[in-house]
Amino acid sequence: MSEIAEAAVRLSTVTGWRLFPVLGKVPATPHGFLDATAHEGQLLSLFAARPDADGFALACGPSGLAVLDVDRKGELDGRDSLRDAGVPWLDCETVRATTPRGGEHALFVGALSSRTGVL
Repeated sequence: MSEIAEAAVRLSTVTGWRLFPVLGKVPATPHGFLDATAHEGQLLSLFAARPDADGFALACGPSGLAVLDVDRKGELDGRDSLRDAGVPWLDCETVRATTPRGGEHALFVGALSSRTGVL
């Protein structure tokens, strides 16, 4: 089992989140996020079918999560926009992941419709 597959299984076992392998940002499964699973055996099968996978992704809706994607581009920092809008971004205790360009993904329990460019 690859380190990435092992990490995915550990995370899914602890959280119940539905995960799937990716290559970069591209799903490495036939049906993308629709193949996401929290079942250890199925998850291992997905990774076995794609030993070239270099990461894994989270299927938010099926996992009961909503994600706030806060971008940073040049001088613009989405966290500043949140603060300016009165959103207590830094006061919020939630799971966060740093993105490759220095932004953040913050995970919240619940469901939201997808929206972009709101702030």
